[in-house]
Amino acid sequence: MIKNLSTLLLVLLFISCSSSGTDDNEQTMFDLPTVSTGTVKNISENSATVDGNVTSDGGSNINEKGVVWGQSQNPTIADNQKKAQPGTGQFSIELTELGSNTTYFVRAYAINSEGTAYGIQQQFTTLEVEPTQKIHEGDIVLNSQNEVESFGNQGYTEINGSLTINTANASSGIDDLST
Repeated sequence: MIKNLSTLLLVLLFISCSSSGTDDNEQTMFDLPTVSTGTVKNISENSATVDGNVTSDGGSNINEKGVVWGQSQNPTIADNQKKAQPGTGQFSIELTELGSNTTYFVRAYAINSEGTAYGIQQQFTTLEVEPTQKIHEGDIVLNSQNEVESFGNQGYTEINGSLTINTANASSGIDDLST
């Protein structure tokens, strides 16, 4: 009976010391985050605002999220990027110092331990810079090529008054560009 009891204790001891069924070397598998690129809004000559949303972290913490952009399709984090606070949820980022009248491609992105995921690409074009009006008030008389060039270099877009370019004197040296 003692022999049977000893055997039973050994079996119970062996069972209690055995593995719980999981391998300590087994790694938990995660998925890439799920991210979407929202609308591009507030587009101006040199800026725009882009919305994004990280709807799933893929089972692993979001280390970084934001938007990437460039003038070529499918920009990545190797291109221009601007970061938002890490984690899941919606975010909005203002892109600044953009070129006017330029087409850009933009995507939201999120990074977890599994890698980088991107939202669908959006495209937008910044607005064209409207010329600044510079108005000369009054009459102007120009008598030499130097005066014509000097007046032209001032960048006037409109004259409220009369403009006279005196070509009566052949020695004035004013270039005739009318032909």
